[in-house]
Amino acid sequence: MAVVNEVEPNNSVGAAQAIASLPATVNGSIGSNTDDDYFKLSIAAGKKLNVALTVASSSSGFGLGVYLTATQPLGQILASPGQTVTFTIGNSGATAVTVALRVSRSSGGTGAYKLNLAP
Repeated sequence: MAVVNEVEPNNSVGAAQAIASLPATVNGSIGSNTDDDYFKLSIAAGKKLNVALTVASSSSGFGLGVYLTATQPLGQILASPGQTVTFTIGNSGATAVTVALRVSRSSGGTGAYKLNLAP
């Protein structure tokens, strides 16, 4: 499994940090109430992506969003402090699709997180 460290600036869909191979674990940090971290990756035709976002502190609640483009969100889950967010994204199409994942603070404090990505 690849281990990827989050690198700023990655605060928008256009500046999203690329995740080149799966499975991967991203080690990141939300540094302020206005910090958002975006990651882009491809989901092969007919495949799924399993995502799990875990925060390091029980006093931090982070959200996870999925975007096709900057103006086309597919969904978002906001978590309470200490809660892990998990979901699966499926690509039922005939070609690969690129998505952007957004990690943001939804409640509580800022801090570190792990984003686990697996086919």
